[in-house]
Amino acid sequence: MSASLPVPAGPEVVDPAPDTFVLPFNRLRPGFDPGQLPRFRDLAWHLALISPKESNRSLVIDWSRCPAGLRPGMMRAAFAELNIPTPAVLLQQRASRSTAQPGTLRHNFQIWTRFASWLDGRGITKLSQVTTGDLEDYAEHLRPLGRRWRTDAKALSVISRLWAYAPYLPESDRLVMPPWEDPAAVMSDFLGTNDDTPDGENNVAIVHPAVMAPLLVWALRTVLDLAPDLLAAAREHRRLLAAIPARAPLGGTETTVAHLRGLLVAGEKLPSSGAPGAPAVLARHRGALPPKANTFLAGTLGATTSQVARARGILSDELTPADFGPAPLLDVALTARIGTTSWREEIGFDDVDVLVLHLSTAALICCAYLSGMRPEEVLALRRGCCTRVEREDGTVRFEVRGRHFKGVLDEDGNAIGEGEERADPWIVLEPVARAIAVVEELEDGEQLFTRTLYRYAKGTSMPRTGLSSDTALERIRAFTAWANHLAAAHNRPHELIPPDPDGAVALRRFRRTLACARSVSDQVAVRSAGVETWSLVSPLQLAGPAAA
Repeated sequence: MSASLPVPAGPEVVDPAPDTFVLPFNRLRPGFDPGQLPRFRDLAWHLALISPKESNRSLVIDWSRCPAGLRPGMMRAAFAELNIPTPAVLLQQRASRSTAQPGTLRHNFQIWTRFASWLDGRGITKLSQVTTGDLEDYAEHLRPLGRRWRTDAKALSVISRLWAYAPYLPESDRLVMPPWEDPAAVMSDFLGTNDDTPDGENNVAIVHPAVMAPLLVWALRTVLDLAPDLLAAAREHRRLLAAIPARAPLGGTETTVAHLRGLLVAGEKLPSSGAPGAPAVLARHRGALPPKANTFLAGTLGATTSQVARARGILSDELTPADFGPAPLLDVALTARIGTTSWREEIGFDDVDVLVLHLSTAALICCAYLSGMRPEEVLALRRGCCTRVEREDGTVRFEVRGRHFKGVLDEDGNAIGEGEERADPWIVLEPVARAIAVVEELEDGEQLFTRTLYRYAKGTSMPRTGLSSDTALERIRAFTAWANHLAAAHNRPHELIPPDPDGAVALRRFRRTLACARSVSDQVAVRSAGVETWSLVSPLQLAGPAAA
């Protein structure tokens, strides 16, 4: 095979102007903000704008990480990858699809950036300067990095995409044919013998049993025992937020001033803020007045937060730090217990945002682990997905319907990002049904697990509400810390969740853990209260005594 491909006519050569939009318009998600569309001159390209999955993370390509000399050529190649179907040379040689998904594109462009950094270290500033010898050296460079053989092989295949798109690029951006693309060559000629584990063996680490058992205990306890208190606090919190008027009512500032002065005359303290960041503000300004609980006071008095802030300004000369007390508490009676003691004495107004996040995370853990769903499947669950089915024999089971994504392809073999409705429902344990009911009360919209449940969630480049796997991982980490705090406070050292030896507990590890548990433990049918469910011996045996 020739080391170069025939060059098509000029109009097909990719050389976009700086203000050219880089994302194909026919793939943009509905409701996107036109102001967020990346142009060719931008160093940050937000690929999530072309993702049909609401749970996808931001998927940003940061071209500032690419060496300046090679950056324009790499960006032109990326533009071609985004806007031109996969070249036939790749479709013929391997199982490539004509349209790559955003996550795959981001992964590919990151590999290109690392390749560019290696080339830059050799003094190469244009792709056309790369020789076959350079590419052979790059393959040798990969193996000592200690990654799996297949990982390095895939990286070289991604480098081949630069060559495949060469006919559509200016001459300075055209990469020579990689030697591993020669029909007479095999990848082991460049990477050595494939020393990976045999195909079919799942390499995702299970969650260690010593971690999974107490984690499941706390997730179940939060959903089944603590949820009534947390939901009551969430309802009261929302009632106060809903009481804040959209427009400033007449006399709102004066009403607030009178209320605050009344508290001081009665010898009471003014409520201070316990919101995120408030302690840091106070620490930076020693001797200053503490931040006041503006939102709580606004909801209580029916004023706007601006009117409450103005009232503080009017009283600022009269106030001292000693006039301020703790953050305000919600008027909610707590009934849940851990063992024989109340799980906590009260819930503060500013505690609710984080507590409902922990409740949602506990529900996510229950749903993901006890159902065996893949991460994208559980994150795509919608309101009304769970149904209680009474059967003729008097037993009850719970069915969950939703979308699946793996292996869902269009007629051209491209992955359909939005997936499709699963033909058969998942049959789940009753705690999963209870968990779904909990998040249905927490969330306002149709989607069950969202990033916007947290009021202080950072904005994104698109109207995305879906929770990503990365954010779920961080929430599980935070939930673990919170559960350990409760375990220590209630003197339950046997329920402490230790660090997992294989790192952070990600959603995909739950499915692998469940599959492994099924392979080493017999499944048992559990009949109680007329409900037939299937559960696993190991997790529920471990959870049973601790959950008492």
